[in-house]
Amino acid sequence: MVMTNNKQVLYTCTTKEDYRVTKYISDETSCQWEKAFDMPRAFNDDVEYLLQLKLDREEEVLLATCANGFIVWLLESKSDAYVLMLPNGVRNISTKMMCSNSIMISGSKNYAVAGVRYVLELN
Repeated sequence: MVMTNNKQVLYTCTTKEDYRVTKYISDETSCQWEKAFDMPRAFNDDVEYLLQLKLDREEEVLLATCANGFIVWLLESKSDAYVLMLPNGVRNISTKMMCSNSIMISGSKNYAVAGVRYVLELN
């Protein structure tokens, strides 16, 4: 799960059937989180669990790390989810609880840069 800096918006996975991301907004009058809407679905969200969710610095892009790649939502444009798969045989791993390999989006929002750790056998 991830929250905006002002703690008014929360993005998290709450459905039992799949791993879709849902946006919640804080209702200060009732002191509860109100469901705003489900984010556009990724084609693999029924089988691909999320390791990490994070927002970019401007809170315009929601970034998800999953075992086989990354998912990107451009929040301002309300576009579909961009699913970025890693090559066959390469996986993201959790480095700590709720923390994994990160992905960053370029300032012009046309490139995604991810750091992936490799384990190589030396013979």
